[in-house]
Amino acid sequence: MEIFYVAGLTLIGVVLLEAAFGVFVSIRQAIARASFLKHKAEQLKVSVNKKSVASSVDHSGRWKGFRRFTVINKQMEAEDICSFYLSPVDGRQVCSFEPGQHIGFRFTVPGESKPTIRTYSLSAGVANDNVYRVSIKKVPAPP
Repeated sequence: MEIFYVAGLTLIGVVLLEAAFGVFVSIRQAIARASFLKHKAEQLKVSVNKKSVASSVDHSGRWKGFRRFTVINKQMEAEDICSFYLSPVDGRQVCSFEPGQHIGFRFTVPGESKPTIRTYSLSAGVANDNVYRVSIKKVPAPP
């Protein structure tokens, strides 16, 4: 009978040792995972900081905010419609023209305290030529 008692205690001891070892391994894995995630978070933070410092123009030619363009050509389409061909001052790529696409313009008008902002639809845009065209109809001021 004593042998069964000793064997039972030995078996309980082995089970308790295995459980303790399992807990130890789990804690060690959790610490390693937390360290890995902390490292990944730091990498992501550095990546986000680099992108916020980078230019507002991405590789596809899209941008946020205002971007300077210069008029490289002007063509009268009709008596009251003129097309302006615009190229970016920074020389970077523009995105391809999409039907219905429009862009905002910010003008400084002499005698005005604030800039004037207008939105015009693109009438053409060729990414290969890095040019946009807007066609603007002259409308007289109301009486």
